[in-house]
Amino acid sequence: MIPTQQLDSTAANAATHAKYDFGPFELDTEARLLKRDGELVDLAPRVYALLEYLVARAGNAVSRDELLDSIWRQVAVSEHSLSEAIWQLRKALGDDSRQPVYVQTVPKYGFRFIAPVSVENPAGDKIRYAPASVWRTMVPGIAAGLVITAMLLATIIRASLAPGDRTLIRELATASGDSIPDSEAAVSPDTTKVAYIDYATQRLM
Repeated sequence: MIPTQQLDSTAANAATHAKYDFGPFELDTEARLLKRDGELVDLAPRVYALLEYLVARAGNAVSRDELLDSIWRQVAVSEHSLSEAIWQLRKALGDDSRQPVYVQTVPKYGFRFIAPVSVENPAGDKIRYAPASVWRTMVPGIAAGLVITAMLLATIIRASLAPGDRTLIRELATASGDSIPDSEAAVSPDTTKVAYIDYATQRLM
């Protein structure tokens, strides 16, 4: 099993000369190559360096100043050079700045690599990192799915509840001391248990 967690700067430093997988891409930092589905993707040296720097810090916002200092080092360039390199990188990845899958713009700050990344170090260990931004995107959808599932279960229960069961539900509720909504509950075949939706916890009781 591949553990999932957020890639931080410590892990990034430990993953020197590692292989990164994201989407259909494989980034080999030792050979300094990027492949897509096994095919070599041609990148200019600084565009490659930019990709490697961002991928190694996946999930973390990296400032424009940090990128300029780290990628261009002692060369005096303007932010236009960085913007051009980002444009070339997105083009190579097939990414869209308006709906990014890989490189996200952090307004008035810099950029963030947002795709889940699998890292294989020289020892052969493989770790899958899911940037926090990915989880923030997924959580609302998961919660909505749970709510919809609970509502569907309640509908099924209401549809299957016979009029005669309501009296039995009230009797079982009285005996157990529980507050059970008889309009959204069903009796087990042996008439000893009641199933219903607890909307406070979104659980089938």
